[in-house]
Amino acid sequence: MKQTLAMIALCLGLTGIHPLNVHAGLESLTNDTRAIKSYTNGKITVPYNMGTNYLGKVALLGNLARALADSPYSVKEEGTNKFLFYNSSGESRFEIIEDTSTSNTFRKVVGVTGSRSFGRFKACMILNCQSNSAGQIDYNSEMYTRLGSSFWNALVRNLASIPLIGQPIKHFFEKEQDGVVMMINNVAERVFDNPHEALETIENYGFTGEDILYVKRSLIENGFLENE
Repeated sequence: MKQTLAMIALCLGLTGIHPLNVHAGLESLTNDTRAIKSYTNGKITVPYNMGTNYLGKVALLGNLARALADSPYSVKEEGTNKFLFYNSSGESRFEIIEDTSTSNTFRKVVGVTGSRSFGRFKACMILNCQSNSAGQIDYNSEMYTRLGSSFWNALVRNLASIPLIGQPIKHFFEKEQDGVVMMINNVAERVFDNPHEALETIENYGFTGEDILYVKRSLIENGFLENE
């Protein structure tokens, strides 16, 4: 049984992806009883303002993760709030369909479309963030996913709901929805450990002068580099 569940989890990997472009109406997945639901929470280990700024620059964040944290993805901005994630295994697209904030909280609703080895899928993810007492970010995330195949959707949803047995499947979805958060934390770990070395890596990686200046300014403004 464990081998079968592991194979199901593996088949949800980034293989044979063919992008879709339709994100309209994905918010309705939050009320879809057939959706596969997953939930995560944790901390984003950067100053609040720094985190909000980089979550607003997804393409830059993705490429920083590739340069500094060995992320397998490259990220390309395709339009306002629309992004392409791709690597040698394939590609997927997502769009920020809601973006609201107050002085110490923000919320992003993201629509995702693509294909895996089992066929097409669509998902809606809701990311809620709040400044904490350490000046960093606490977050919680909900994701609602529908697989294009009714058979796979019913099988995966039912198995994921079984205690212990469904853990490999639940772990896959949780890892998927925490992808951008992990990008920030992985980049932060490298940058905060040695900001000068990280900035030198960025300068030699092929980033634009504008992006390099943005990163340098954010490090200075948040006290990780001195203003020279």
